[in-house]
Amino acid sequence: RLWEVFLVEHLNFSWNEVHDDAEVLEHVTSKKLADHLEVFLNHPNYCPHGGMIPKENHFVQEKKRQTLIEYPVGAKIRIARVIDERELLDYLVAIDLNIGESFEITDIAAYEGPITLTNSEKNILVSYKAASTIFVDSIKENS
Repeated sequence: RLWEVFLVEHLNFSWNEVHDDAEVLEHVTSKKLADHLEVFLNHPNYCPHGGMIPKENHFVQEKKRQTLIEYPVGAKIRIARVIDERELLDYLVAIDLNIGESFEITDIAAYEGPITLTNSEKNILVSYKAASTIFVDSIKENS
């Protein structure tokens, strides 16, 4: 996950491109190199897909979150994490949906149709299949 951060932030890779290359780099990275990379990156907590970056001698326990499909129309949510599957990431890039963005759910189509997300800048239709792999945080009115 450190390599994913490096590739996105310093080599201008898109977040949908980094997983495979980062996985290759992970297998040839010594502990010393990983430690230096973490310092260079200023100790990031999350990868570009929203996954927690493990700290030394700590087991990663992802925060329990519901997926987008579990929220009703009118809910205000923030995109927190996605599964780092290439096809999904390519789809999210194509529809311009990004980690950290906030939206209101304005429509949920019948029969597992798309979920409409709206904010002041864009209106996005997310397929039900993708929405089932997008983890979100609920935004309270005063957040």
